[in-house]
Amino acid sequence: MEIEKILQARHEVMQQVAEELQDELIPAFLREGGEKKETDILRVIFDKLGFANEDGAMGEFFFTSIGSEEDSVAHFVSCITIADDYPEEQISELYAAMAGLNCYLPCGTFGITRGGILLYKLVTPIPMELAGEALKNQVDICMGNAIAVCDQYADLLLKVLDGDMDRERMFEALGI
Repeated sequence: MEIEKILQARHEVMQQVAEELQDELIPAFLREGGEKKETDILRVIFDKLGFANEDGAMGEFFFTSIGSEEDSVAHFVSCITIADDYPEEQISELYAAMAGLNCYLPCGTFGITRGGILLYKLVTPIPMELAGEALKNQVDICMGNAIAVCDQYADLLLKVLDGDMDRERMFEALGI
């Protein structure tokens, strides 16, 4: 499949997902890649994620760049920012909690970027030849998985981050 067709198929799917979210009154914005063939990035604001996160979260969803026409697999990235401001004294406890939790997650990983952002990230391989409804279904599954996993565990990490729970209590709450 030629690169232009792949990019067009991706753009149409991302546009459709953005419109569906907006129809459900979920704030979503598609930043289009433009003429430089950069990837489209769908930004979504979640008013609530987890039980304790009253600040909400921001998700960014996008396809990685295409290396060549010979590539058979694309990667779809789901990245959800959970917190970007937290007490420094909790960092080591948070790292330990994330390391333990990541071993038990069904998919994806929690992490802290070099810039200090606590996030959840899931990168999913998708066959390059998918287009139309088949591609949309895969994007929906990828986004749904990322949101579900993040929603299930983010509040526990936020409690560790706030000092309301240590990693041992978090593991006990999870039964691990």
